[in-house]
Amino acid sequence: MLPSNGGLASHKAHNHAWSAFIITIEDENKENSVGTRSAMGQSTPATYAVARVNAQLARMWSSKGGDPTYVATLWDAAEDAYARATSISEKTYDPSDSPGPGKY
Repeated sequence: MLPSNGGLASHKAHNHAWSAFIITIEDENKENSVGTRSAMGQSTPATYAVARVNAQLARMWSSKGGDPTYVATLWDAAEDAYARATSISEKTYDPSDSPGPGKY
């Protein structure tokens, strides 16, 4: 989710060439079945998304009586992502930063 170097989250990951949306586990395990993949550049919006999703998951699991240790892990990840997003200079994703399909 978040890089271990303290940076921002990656905007997205994708294949360099178009592939079908439905890939079975067997296809996934075949050599070169999906081609080369890349993680796109880091971005502030992606890091806020990590914070948002983990906070929502922590609230959901907590309200359902989930494992408190897991809830704490989710909440810690949300706080870490939020801290990174607010303390590192704003950075947006530029599709020309790496190979692949470009803009959505």
